[in-house]
Amino acid sequence: MAEEDGANNQVTAPVALVDAEGVLRDGWRDTLPEDIRGDKVFDRVSNFEGIMKTLSSAERAFGKDKIPVPNEASSEVEWDAYYAAGGRPETAADYNLAKPEGLPDENWNQELATAAQELFHKIGISKKQAEALFAFNNNNVITQLTKNAQDAELAATALKDGLYAEWGNAYEQKKHDGNVAIEKGTEGNEEFKQRLVQKFGNDPDFIRFAAAHGKNYRESGAITAESIPTPTDIQATIDKEMAEPSYGLDYAKHGFTKAQHKIQVEKVAALYREKTKHAKTG
Repeated sequence: MAEEDGANNQVTAPVALVDAEGVLRDGWRDTLPEDIRGDKVFDRVSNFEGIMKTLSSAERAFGKDKIPVPNEASSEVEWDAYYAAGGRPETAADYNLAKPEGLPDENWNQELATAAQELFHKIGISKKQAEALFAFNNNNVITQLTKNAQDAELAATALKDGLYAEWGNAYEQKKHDGNVAIEKGTEGNEEFKQRLVQKFGNDPDFIRFAAAHGKNYRESGAITAESIPTPTDIQATIDKEMAEPSYGLDYAKHGFTKAQHKIQVEKVAALYREKTKHAKTG
């Protein structure tokens, strides 16, 4: 608008802020009110078109019904309004977090899920965000459970392979002896027994320990089944028989005849055949 000169009542034209091409003239910000002329938004405009675009963007962003972001001084009502605008359901139960498909029943904790819903509601998480967090956690749990099962299967295979090689045909007997030792050691407490087996059932050192302890029950007569020698047991017998003077090439020096030497050699050969027979092949 034109300005009116109080002295002579003449109207003067305002100072033009833009040139003929719409570019803002130097010093145009000096015409603004002092409390806003330093705002950073004006650094981004250099012509009239820029000003109009800035106003249009501001209208699109803030012209709608908006909920202001609360701060530490805001009331609970203000926070509730803000959370609701962000998609938080009305109650914690409305998140409806249920056991995901693929998760075993024994790994599902409804109390934990309920506590998670209450936490999500308290901190204002939207239903969509809660579902994403819940799915992320459950997928990780399922992945870890699958890996644990695979690791346990590999461990069991390695365990069997190692003990088969060590015990041969006595493998099942040794396992039975170990189970007897566990049964005796837990004194009929089934819960204790299950915890023990769950913790150490696939540990080869524990299985060897239990089998060795079970051997005591076998020797005391608590286990009456015939004992099956392991390849290790047979090798110990072989070593003992090979140490006999009648086995060595200098048998005559020790007072043994050739016939006695032959008998001893055959005895050792028979033990080797027995060892091969008792070795597990599959």
